[in-house]
Amino acid sequence: DVKPGNIMLVGGGGSAEGRRGGPTDGRRGGPSGPPDAKLLDFGLARSGVPALAGSGFSMLPTTPPMNLTAQGTILGTFQYMAPEQLEGQEADARTDIFAFGAVIYEMLTGRKAFEGKSQATLIAAIVGSEPPPISTLHPMAPPMLDDVVRTCLAKHPDARWQSAADVQHALELAAKYRTPAPGVVVPAKAGRRTRIALTAGAVLVVSAATVGTWLWLGRTTSPPAKVSFDLQTDNATSPYQIALSPDGARFVSIASAPQGGGGGGGGGLWLRRLDEVNAQLVAGTTGAQFPFWSPDGRFVGFFTAGKLNKIDVFGGPAQPLCDAPVGHGGTWNRDGVIVFASSANGPLFKVSAGGGIPVAITDFDKLRGDIAHRHPRFLPDGQHFVFFLSSGKPENSGVYLGSLDSKETRRLVASDAMGAFAPPNHLLFMRDTTLMGQRFSPNRLELEGDPFPVAQNVGINTANSVSGFAVSDNGVLAFRPGGSGNDQLLRWLDRNGKALGDLGGVAAHDNVALAPDGRRFVETRRDGQVGDIWVFDLARGTSTRFTFDPAIDDNPIWSPDGSRIVFGSARSGPVRNLYVKNAGGAGQEELLLQTDSSKYPTDWSRDGKYILYTEVKNSLDVWVLPLSGDKKPIPFLTTQFQEGRARFSPDARWIAYTSDESGGSQIYVQSFPASGGKWQISTMGGLEPHWRGDGRELFYTTNGAFWSVEVSADSNTLKAGAPKKLFDTSLITNFLTTRYDVTPDGQRFLLNLPSTTAAATPPIRVVLNWATGLRQ
Repeated sequence: DVKPGNIMLVGGGGSAEGRRGGPTDGRRGGPSGPPDAKLLDFGLARSGVPALAGSGFSMLPTTPPMNLTAQGTILGTFQYMAPEQLEGQEADARTDIFAFGAVIYEMLTGRKAFEGKSQATLIAAIVGSEPPPISTLHPMAPPMLDDVVRTCLAKHPDARWQSAADVQHALELAAKYRTPAPGVVVPAKAGRRTRIALTAGAVLVVSAATVGTWLWLGRTTSPPAKVSFDLQTDNATSPYQIALSPDGARFVSIASAPQGGGGGGGGGLWLRRLDEVNAQLVAGTTGAQFPFWSPDGRFVGFFTAGKLNKIDVFGGPAQPLCDAPVGHGGTWNRDGVIVFASSANGPLFKVSAGGGIPVAITDFDKLRGDIAHRHPRFLPDGQHFVFFLSSGKPENSGVYLGSLDSKETRRLVASDAMGAFAPPNHLLFMRDTTLMGQRFSPNRLELEGDPFPVAQNVGINTANSVSGFAVSDNGVLAFRPGGSGNDQLLRWLDRNGKALGDLGGVAAHDNVALAPDGRRFVETRRDGQVGDIWVFDLARGTSTRFTFDPAIDDNPIWSPDGSRIVFGSARSGPVRNLYVKNAGGAGQEELLLQTDSSKYPTDWSRDGKYILYTEVKNSLDVWVLPLSGDKKPIPFLTTQFQEGRARFSPDARWIAYTSDESGGSQIYVQSFPASGGKWQISTMGGLEPHWRGDGRELFYTTNGAFWSVEVSADSNTLKAGAPKKLFDTSLITNFLTTRYDVTPDGQRFLLNLPSTTAAATPPIRVVLNWATGLRQ
């Protein structure tokens, strides 16, 4: 009956002499040395008798109430029983070796080697399946341990180690030839103290599993030391989107180029172990946003091209799970349920980790002023979760509590962005740029005590409710310094990417659009969850506020004569409708179009007759709003794919747009009105097309570079040349936002860049055992 419940840790070195602080024999630890593990409780032991007996063999009361030995003729605890024991065959020392392997597996991974929802499924797992390799669950374990434990858990006794002496020898070899403890690259000029601190931090990453094991076995130890170090990640395109694996050994971030000197290029998810210098691009994650881990650390969920996806970080293609037009965060429990935000402004949904049809699990409260439910994080019970609720009434925004079996929600704490539960008993959240903590009981679902600061100057982007921190299950905290991620920089660039000057200073710029006369531009400026539209006069260098409603106003588009501005607004509820207002600011906004789906205007035809907009339903679709006649919207592209950022050609005969129908985002052109002709313009991905003023050139971005394509057209056919790369950029765009504009002559580009591109992106700060020494 070898199992965790029968293994006790004894003393500081095991012997009474050692516990009293006397001399030891040199093989055991003294008072400060490691404890001995003692196997107690031999109620099921037999000498020379099979461990499995007939029906007359009664069970002895050998275990405490938790993890009771199973009743019946099969003696032992199912999770640790060898196949021959379950099948009624004779048991010997090799049967105990199987159980010992199961215990070692559980110590290293924090999960049982074999699990099932019933005795029948558990027995089937033991007899017929293999547990995931230890290295996939705890990558920092010595590699040889996989072989040692796998041999312990062999199904047939003859394939196992034949004696405990064999196991001891194998473990000693695993210890002797283990890979070196992970190190951290330290600059050559770093001082001795810095080197010691960083090395200690790397070693403690490996130690985390051992510390967790002592706590799991119920032993009280001195708290581990808190150690921090920095990890540089280059070209982070969404610097505050980082996700730590549950074991704290790896993280993923989003970048357009290699991190830390790794090979290859291209954007997407970059995976890095804390004990390695280089990161690796996870193939198939182009355009990924808001990553989150599966509880076993094998998969990463993410959003791209209007889908929620998962990908095995150890190899394999990305697997689409369901539609998520503009996903904003997710979480994954041990029962295979994913809770996620399907759009930037909507409720939370749940879906199986195997894919399926999403089901809404939160409702909007109009009295509360709900705008968006985003970035959920499961609590340990896998039933409740915390999430960020954005409200048009700022006093109602914060981190809320939700549940899979009820749509009732309750605010836990005021916060400026998403929060997260930090095991075993803390809730982390943001107050401005300070990461705060407060004790939280996952059983009573209540906060305790007072909040306290955890880290200062932590990155935050309230436009998408992202906090620049992540926390693992075993006390590893990672965060990116940098203050407000809303801060953007408007910069002029020429066709070669040369900077020509900045406009308006660093601020929460978004959705920039140049006026037809080139003398002004209009933009959205955000203040927390609220956004308003401003008009900037290029000649005078002055800004004028254009809208004043407390709700979100964004995506402004000029009329062709520059006299009016159409924009989207959520002032009547969570759904964005279209409004129009005199560009000079006089008068009131006029409601232009109201439906039950959010709408984002993208262009106004030069003849003044039509407005293009993106509608958000189950997918993103392109619609045309006539400004004469019955003014009834006309569907232009309503497919199962994601289509958006549509733009009229100057003569209004063609519409360029972004679509993911090929599996990735590409630029296409169709005639208007639609006649069936369609041409793919980009070849290596593309987002946010813009026409040159004469209609003979198209520009677009790939979230990493700007491209140009020459086009020409006759009465029915469009001809496109080969795409030409103009320059690299750190611009990040998507299906719903306007992040750049181009002058009519195609010679200058006005880009809405993250302010971090003006200087080096700050490294990620990693803190091991972050809660050590807290005084709340």
